[in-house]
Amino acid sequence: MLFMRATLLLVGTTLGAGIFVLPYFFSQAGILPSLLGLSLLTILTITINLFYAKIILATPGDHQLAGYAQYYFGLPGRWIATLALFLSLLGALTAYIILGGNFLQILVGKGGLFFWRFIFLGFALIAFHGGLRKISLLEAFLTSILIFLALSLPFLGWPSFDWHHFHNLGVQPLAFYGPMLFALSGLAIIPEVEEILRKRRRLLPAAVVSGTILVAIIYLVFSLGVWGVVGPKITPDTLTSLTRVLPMLGRLGAILGVLSCFTSFLGLENVLREMFYRDFSFSFLKSNSLTIMVPVLGLILPELWLTKILALTGSVAIGLTNILVSLIFAKRAKGRGRFLALFVIILFALGLVSLWR
Repeated sequence: MLFMRATLLLVGTTLGAGIFVLPYFFSQAGILPSLLGLSLLTILTITINLFYAKIILATPGDHQLAGYAQYYFGLPGRWIATLALFLSLLGALTAYIILGGNFLQILVGKGGLFFWRFIFLGFALIAFHGGLRKISLLEAFLTSILIFLALSLPFLGWPSFDWHHFHNLGVQPLAFYGPMLFALSGLAIIPEVEEILRKRRRLLPAAVVSGTILVAIIYLVFSLGVWGVVGPKITPDTLTSLTRVLPMLGRLGAILGVLSCFTSFLGLENVLREMFYRDFSFSFLKSNSLTIMVPVLGLILPELWLTKILALTGSVAIGLTNILVSLIFAKRAKGRGRFLALFVIILFALGLVSLWR
């Protein structure tokens, strides 16, 4: 039961806004680059998540990434980790509020975007203050529904599925990189996954691997299914175009969207609070207050910023975070482990360099 709760916490937090932009970026990149990209980035994500899991298991004390970076690299590591993690959380939480409000508006059919974003944020913050145990139980329940909806939605649209939609060769072969890296990243929640498994810590690597693979399978089925149904006119948020083609699936997708953004928001808000509380020794009240203030940015940013937020968050903030985790792992690893960590660092560094071409 604990293993399932821990795995579903990872899956529920990872399955967020990213799932709804992937069909768009799949269509932009083309079928072969997208499939190859998903496979390679899944392997890389599993590797990074295992690095972090082993760091957590080998390091005394309870920390978030900033605390682990300080333990191994001193204050410079702490501040670099804080910046990278804060930027990735800020980007993710902002995207979840933007999309969560959009999905509520699609579901209800009336009301302004600001109003529905405010409603989404309000309910999410109320649920967030229930504590990790209640969050993990809620995550497990909602994530089970989320997985069912994500896998069933493409099959419900099967009568409108057209294989010819995949003939598009893609105009941006590397378009998937940042958004897909963002969509797969669940690294920030792994300390909370370990907390659930505290009495059975040896299961942490298995939970990390199984959760990441399950997320990748869901992304594959959902992205190809929606792309095959909608075709080349997919909008960045997916549901707008899906609603035009099949209104019933659009409403079902909106429910899926609200759930995915809600579960991810809860998990990442807890990570942010834990960073302030564990790594900076702020009082619980101060940590709560700062955590509430951060996602307010999502109330005011226009939707057209969404793809930019996801691309930059995935490529830059999460890329830097993954490099830092690999550096920590390399410092304590020997032999093949250190070589693998250095190889992963090079790959993510090339991903960052590709942004400036």
